[in-house]
Amino acid sequence: MRSLRAALRRLLHAILLGLVGAGIVHIIVLLLVPEFSERDAWSRLSLASDLYRMNRLDAEAGGAPVVKSVDPLFYATACRFDLEEGMVRLQAPGNVPFWSVAVYDRSGHNVYSFNDHTATGGKLDAVVLTPAQMIDVRKDLPE
Repeated sequence: MRSLRAALRRLLHAILLGLVGAGIVHIIVLLLVPEFSERDAWSRLSLASDLYRMNRLDAEAGGAPVVKSVDPLFYATACRFDLEEGMVRLQAPGNVPFWSVAVYDRSGHNVYSFNDHTATGGKLDAVVLTPAQMIDVRKDLPE
């Protein structure tokens, strides 16, 4: 009787460990799916156009949207660029009630964001660059 009880306890312990292990593996796999997916926003933008071209994200002329769940009250655009080729300057003429800019890396992490309330005079005029490019730019500034 004792050996049967001990065997059942070991079996229950093994089953519980297996279930917990399987749960952990499933959670890790679910969290890694976006990392290995080729259906992310970056991939869809790369199919829509080349680097340094602005793309509207909503459905233009009845076509499929590049990125889903864009707020219908906003015009959303995106532009892919490569800082290895040099810094990128973002400028926009005109006066609109609100604008917002967000810079994302290839993994989809938000690197920086700002809007008309944080910009000088509410105008969009910004430069995106790497830390090494920033050092070079600062060297060239007059004192």
